Amino acid sequence: MKDTWGTYLALLRAGLWGKDALLPEIPDAAGWEELLVLAGEQAVQGLLLGGVARLEEALLPPAPLRMKLMTQVDEIARTNTRMAGVEARLLDRFAAANLEVLVMKGSRLARLYPHPEWRSCGDIDLYVKDFSKALSLFPNARLNPDGSALAAVEGVTVDLHGRYFDIHVQEDRLPVVPSPVAELLMTGSHILKHAIGPGVGLKQLCDMALLLDRYWGLYEARELEEAVLRAGLSRWWALLCSVLTEKLGLDPVKCGPSFRPVNPEPLMRIVRQGGNFGQKRGRRELALQRGGWVRKTSTALSFVARLPFSLRYAPKETSSTIAELVKGNL
Repeated sequence: MKDTWGTYLALLRAGLWGKDALLPEIPDAAGWEELLVLAGEQAVQGLLLGGVARLEEALLPPAPLRMKLMTQVDEIARTNTRMAGVEARLLDRFAAANLEVLVMKGSRLARLYPHPEWRSCGDIDLYVKDFSKALSLFPNARLNPDGSALAAVEGVTVDLHGRYFDIHVQEDRLPVVPSPVAELLMTGSHILKHAIGPGVGLKQLCDMALLLDRYWGLYEARELEEAVLRAGLSRWWALLCSVLTEKLGLDPVKCGPSFRPVNPEPLMRIVRQGGNFGQKRGRRELALQRGGWVRKTSTALSFVARLPFSLRYAPKETSSTIAELVKGNL
């Protein structure tokens, strides 16, 4: 019986941690083609290439498939180089306007990878406390229902955030920004937002695994656990960490002293069904190409479909998020 996902995860673990890949089976040419498709849907071609590089020569995929994968990763690296230039010029623009800005998510998380240039990045996320002043620099920016704003700069999408956390918790109950605990909580809760909505893929989960691994020892573990508890996300955190440890090979110690694993399958089902940001097989792109109401309806339906999952693992945050989206769309 084929174990495509088992092989896929084994290669990703090898790429993440720089260790030899222990494959449950040796794929044939069709199997390797399927692995390349999965990597594209989950936006982790760079990690797959890193895992393939750890294989013995006799186990390597056919040369045409290796070349195909390397071409995809090279294109990702070229895109990242272009985006890095745009990001640098943006930061200069904010500095000239005396605005303090923090880079969030994508390019900041990429630095944690063995090959940062191989991590696929979608847009540039920036947190600016003086949000209204920041918006004045982008007169054509479009406000999102959650209060953030999108702007196009040199062909790159820039997502401006006036709040660092996209969870509904009183500010005095949240960690100080910037800090390792703040970034861990922000990243983990952002994954939740995608999981209860359009979908989430392995790229974001790999980000989280590396963040927990690289930041271990830079903060007090109890401090993170208390922040998660105050945010009402303890059940979600246990599920997230269970996927990271069981499927991606994160050391369970780095999930904190109170971590107790649970069944990872509820989250893995969402990962397998939707892919990166729910874009599997182009469903999200198709919705985005259509009219605004079609897009909004698609988003609303995705939240409704996830309700059994959402209400089990993050009931308060789910209700607050849906209320915010309804208000923002109206």
